[in-house]
Amino acid sequence: MHWFPALSPRFRLITLRSWKEFFPEASITALDGINGALARISSDYSVQAHFGRLWFRNALMNIAQMDSSNNSIPHIDAQKEAVIAAAGPGLEKWLPRLRENRDRYAIFATDTSWGSLDNAGIEPDYFISIDGQNVSLSHVMNSLPASTIVFVDLCANPGVLRETKKAGCRCFITGGGHPLIQSTDLRNSLPPIDTSSGTVALAARSIAYSLGFTSVVLAGADFCYPLGKAYARGTYLYDKFSAQATRLIPSESLWTGLLFRTEVASLNDSNLRTYRTAVLDSYEEAAKNPQKMHDWNKNSFIPFSKERFFSSLKQGISRLTVSSSHEDPYLRSLLPLIAWARSFGDTKITEKKAPDPIESSIILALDLIERYT
Repeated sequence: MHWFPALSPRFRLITLRSWKEFFPEASITALDGINGALARISSDYSVQAHFGRLWFRNALMNIAQMDSSNNSIPHIDAQKEAVIAAAGPGLEKWLPRLRENRDRYAIFATDTSWGSLDNAGIEPDYFISIDGQNVSLSHVMNSLPASTIVFVDLCANPGVLRETKKAGCRCFITGGGHPLIQSTDLRNSLPPIDTSSGTVALAARSIAYSLGFTSVVLAGADFCYPLGKAYARGTYLYDKFSAQATRLIPSESLWTGLLFRTEVASLNDSNLRTYRTAVLDSYEEAAKNPQKMHDWNKNSFIPFSKERFFSSLKQGISRLTVSSSHEDPYLRSLLPLIAWARSFGDTKITEKKAPDPIESSIILALDLIERYT
């Protein structure tokens, strides 16, 4: 049995009074465990509710751009050390080492770090993007070298795939955790990666291991703001804030606004003031835990017919109703979209009024398929 908040948003826990009185300690332990699980589910659901529509649209647009010729696993030099270049301030200390010993490393540029690497004259071997928001497109305004291999998550901004293909890069769409992948033919058609942490640095680490690298190190994954500095110099925000700065609002004010946009904790670490947030703490915790590893092989890159996929997706969603089984794979593929519909209401979905979020999402999904494929 599964519980899907998007389909059944109410959760009630009813405990037998006799059981609670007879097992008081076990009852408290069970309640704590359930509350902890609900907190994690709530956090995940809020992200789905915010990005559900965007993810579905991006997935359709990325699949429409798929190139059937990229159906073989990229060759690697397993003797090299894989360096995941995250965009934290700590990356600046790594840049001289990467530049001077370039042949020793296979460099994975996370989307935001590409600007810093480019400024340092370092061409990455790989580039990874998983963010679906429009800001992701800012990272590839400086074209990547054609020799760079690009991995774009299914739900990433489709403009990234478009621009990197235009630059001549060899591009692959990867399968993260979206139910559209897990519940449809895409499951066996896209190389899987672990995006559960929500940070591109750990998604890149997942890709490095999946490719076959045995030595993988994170560079610039600070998981904090040391001395109040958010990003390595050279990232797109430096140019953006410099362009937006005025006499009354200098770039320092813009950086401060970025730093304190959410609640932060100030700490003295070795007499250096650092700032931490709950999100950065969650990234650091995820980095410590073992990731789900995928051993990519030739079967991870099988040829894929996007025309057949879109046809079956449209047919599968067309037959859905509000009373469809919660186990239906096509209904499951719409879960983030339904979460979005519950949060934003019918008026933002379609001109065709529909009283039920599930019905609204079915209408919207079919409309998006028609529009973007």
